[in-house]
Amino acid sequence: MGYSIDGYKDVLGFWIGESESAKHWMQVFNDIKLRGVQEIYLMSSDNIAGISNAIKAVFPKTQIQKCLSTK
Repeated sequence: MGYSIDGYKDVLGFWIGESESAKHWMQVFNDIKLRGVQEIYLMSSDNIAGISNAIKAVFPKTQIQKCLSTK
């Protein structure tokens, strides 16, 4: 789910992967970029292995907020 600066919500896509590896996340973020997303300013994540490095490689300005409710 993505939100525009104007508050518009949009489903960015659905992906099925064999794992949650950095390679998988690179493919996801590159696909999102190819779909027209120019920048991701904030991402909330439970810090899945590889996700932080992958998003920074594709969208370097992204700020990452670790999900506080995931244990």
